[in-house]
Amino acid sequence: MTSHFNLPTFDNISVLQNQLNQQQKFQQQQQQQQQRYNQVVEANTFANSTTPFLTTNSSNKNSIIMANEEMDTKSEQILNEKWDLCLSNMLIKSGIGLSVGIVASALLFKKKSWPIAMSTGFGIGVAYAECQRSFNPTAIPGIKIIKPSSSN
Repeated sequence: MTSHFNLPTFDNISVLQNQLNQQQKFQQQQQQQQQRYNQVVEANTFANSTTPFLTTNSSNKNSIIMANEEMDTKSEQILNEKWDLCLSNMLIKSGIGLSVGIVASALLFKKKSWPIAMSTGFGIGVAYAECQRSFNPTAIPGIKIIKPSSSN
């Protein structure tokens, strides 16, 4: 009578022990890396500091040098966000224009190239107009800025 179950033999037990040891070593390495990372983060936290300086973490043999740059001023952050928005709008809208131009060229205009260029240009133009509005909100057509009169 034969058994349908694979019962562990002495060979299988030694293989299982090796796998268990390797897994335990791996978990220990992961814990050590996490502890080192936490030490570096704690040593290089500059939440209350506004001056730039360099620090080193000498607890490890491989010292890590972290530079703390000055925080961007509010106006720089606003300007950076506006530029990011303008560039992403330009990429998205020109990509949409390109894809609309390809479809129009293939379906309507017998595979001519001018619909692709025109629709891509429209996308870039719309993105440029939105960017101009974000940088200069007083340049919106139909809007007139009236200075308050000084009453004496």
